[in-house]
Amino acid sequence: MKNRMFTPINAAEIFNKVMTKHSLPVRAAATDFVFADKCVLLGMSFDGERLANTLFDQLFPRSPAGIYHHYTSYGGFKGIVSSGSLRLYNLHKRFASGEFRIFCRDHGLDGYLRTGAGGSEVGYFAALMTDLFYTSLVDAKAADSDLHWERFADRHRGVRLTLRISLAPKYPNFRAVTYQQPDCVPAFKDLKAAFNSEGLNFVNSGLCRMPGFYQRQDFSSQFEHRLLAKRFPGVPKEFPFSVRDEGNGSIKFIESDLTTNGHPWFNIKLLGATVGRSGSLQNVVNYLKSYSKFPNLPAASVS
Repeated sequence: MKNRMFTPINAAEIFNKVMTKHSLPVRAAATDFVFADKCVLLGMSFDGERLANTLFDQLFPRSPAGIYHHYTSYGGFKGIVSSGSLRLYNLHKRFASGEFRIFCRDHGLDGYLRTGAGGSEVGYFAALMTDLFYTSLVDAKAADSDLHWERFADRHRGVRLTLRISLAPKYPNFRAVTYQQPDCVPAFKDLKAAFNSEGLNFVNSGLCRMPGFYQRQDFSSQFEHRLLAKRFPGVPKEFPFSVRDEGNGSIKFIESDLTTNGHPWFNIKLLGATVGRSGSLQNVVNYLKSYSKFPNLPAASVS
């Protein structure tokens, strides 16, 4: 039931109660919230923006700069080293796996996704997916995984690239993927439900990026980190990449240059290549020397 006398103080009380329930070290004040059109907005004021960023970091932890692995097929390896760049695809690349939409369903984001006539999916999800570009990485300290070799490196015939990721100060879009627990992010779902019980929608700054860091529970063994780039429609000058069309419907991509170190958001440096147990180290070495921009790149086979 809607509380007609609902105030920012009430909003802070509800927010803090949910944070306490989930043992999250995030606390709000009344000045963090703004009201508009039956919505409680977090992140639209100076104080609220800081709190919204802190909440985002608690729900989707940031990944540190450092050394990571990227698994790919032999064909993918050839494309990367010959072009000297790594592609970041938009989320339409993995549409079939439920990208973006599963977060919307799990947390009741009806503005982004709802069921239309005949069971069709309607909402802003398609446009938002078009403007979120990502690449998948695994922490180099993680144990080597047969799953990654099987699923992403052509059943051990592919290559594991070792990359150094560096980030501009305060760049917010390199994070560990959060998986369903078991069918939502519990603290965020409880926030939505608590404000809904007052007849209000809770909307936080950064909401349109959250689905890009969320995956189904059955993918949790991937231990994925995502480097994501968000394009905002209408401000192309603020997006420092050229967007290219793969020629396959809605799938588009951007490229991160592996040969330079001057990008304003993040930089990726290629450090080495490891060949799967069913691949050919000699083929990889020959290709590096003859056709790639990294003729002296260290290469080895899985030990």
